[in-house]
Amino acid sequence: MDSASCPPTVVMTWWPGWSGRICTCARPSNSHAKVDQAIGVLAVVCRLEPAVGFEVLREVSQRTNIKLHTVADAVLDWALQQKPLPLSVDWDLQAALRRHSPATDDLGQSG
Repeated sequence: MDSASCPPTVVMTWWPGWSGRICTCARPSNSHAKVDQAIGVLAVVCRLEPAVGFEVLREVSQRTNIKLHTVADAVLDWALQQKPLPLSVDWDLQAALRRHSPATDDLGQSG
C-alpha cells in the first residue's frame, strides 16, 4: 500500500527501525469537540460546572462500559434531536447527576 492508495484523510507513516507501513489519520477526530459540547449541555441543563459535567460523563462511561465519546453523542442526540437516551446511559446519568448536584433534581430544577 503506498501513499496514493490511502484514503484522502489518511497519510502513510514510516517508523524508523520498522519495515512495515502504517496508515494514520491526518486530521484529529472530533470526539473531543463532541465531549466538550456534551459537557456544555450538562452545564446549562443541570447547572453544573464544566469540570463536574466532565466527571459525570466519565462516570457514566465507566459504569456502562461505553466509550466517553459515545456517551457524549447520546447526550447530544437527546439535547439537540430529542432522541431518548439508551436506558443504561439514562439510569447511570441520572444517578451521577444526583451524586454531583444534590440540591437539584435530575433535570436541573431547584428542589
